[in-house]
Amino acid sequence: MKKFLTALLLLSFVLTGCGGEKTADNPATKAEQTNEVSPSDNEKFFANGQFKVGTDLPVGEYLAVGTGYVEVATSPEGGNSIVVNDNIVSAQRYVTAQAGEYVKLQGDIKLYPASSAPKIDASNGKIPTGQFKCGTDITAGEYKITLDKDGYFAVTKTTGRDFVKNQFAPEGGSFYATVVDGQFLQIKNGTGEFVGAVQPQTAQPAPQPAKVLNLGMTFGQFRDALNANIATYIPEFGWDVSAMNLMVGNQQDVFLHQFTDRIAILGTTEKSSGLVRGIVVMSLPQNQNDYDGALLAYSLVMATLSPQIGYGERSQLCSELRIFSDLPDTYAELKKQSYSILRGNVKYSSAFNAEKGAFHFFATAKDLPLSTIVPSK
Repeated sequence: MKKFLTALLLLSFVLTGCGGEKTADNPATKAEQTNEVSPSDNEKFFANGQFKVGTDLPVGEYLAVGTGYVEVATSPEGGNSIVVNDNIVSAQRYVTAQAGEYVKLQGDIKLYPASSAPKIDASNGKIPTGQFKCGTDITAGEYKITLDKDGYFAVTKTTGRDFVKNQFAPEGGSFYATVVDGQFLQIKNGTGEFVGAVQPQTAQPAPQPAKVLNLGMTFGQFRDALNANIATYIPEFGWDVSAMNLMVGNQQDVFLHQFTDRIAILGTTEKSSGLVRGIVVMSLPQNQNDYDGALLAYSLVMATLSPQIGYGERSQLCSELRIFSDLPDTYAELKKQSYSILRGNVKYSSAFNAEKGAFHFFATAKDLPLSTIVPSK
């Protein structure tokens, strides 16, 4: 019976799975720099609270001025959805608000549209604490940055965390950084000073990142981590994959384990490195116990491959993949839809075959087509 079901599962898997104005260039003035700003009471600003972009807060670029906490997140809960957050003290910081995001302000901070915000003057080339936009607030070129104890500076391409250079200095010290138009320079516990313009260089094409074609762990590492998660989360089920082994194939090696008569896991590994390329949990659910067991198997795979994802997010991912809800009536209808989500370098997908009553859950390397994890004959 098991051999027959395994063959049926493999056949079902094959059928389903293949388918502004610049500042002066010579800032010679040595006047003392202050971080004091005097915003007009008549200017529009946002203060303490959380604002949904597109509803409470228009999309655009903003400047936070004052002392307090600033946060931008893709969900109202923050947590793992935080895009950028910062504590500023008598300073300014740019914020980019995109539709659907949430901006939180706490403390004595006012958030202004960048085009009308009261700004700290850094036009003489002396940069105080805060974040400054090159080409708007400061001149492009090289800066000498002097940090106090526990100081920090960063050059970013945007207002977020796409760093060109950043530096923590627990004991302080001096550092150099080059900033070009459109980039942002932020300094904490220190100051910066313009050194001079940098000769433009011919832009080189950005190197293309290597394609991610495996999941970064060997078969043995995956098997042991999966077994540990089974013991942690569902010890009462008595599942045990410690005896699961590799079967040799022509192009790739394969591993297969049957949790129950209607739930099985299949995976493939690279011949050269032994690293896992993709995994599919195959199920033929006929009753509630089958559905519950399959869902647990999916969650265990996610917990093993993406341990940074918590229980709540795993449940949300299953919902977004339409697992056991809003399923298409026919396989032809499924072909017109795509249920796939990327988390880090792992792509999670789902597929349903109404005719066979089969539901498959896939976890593959980011750039690996599902068809390539079909076992070799």
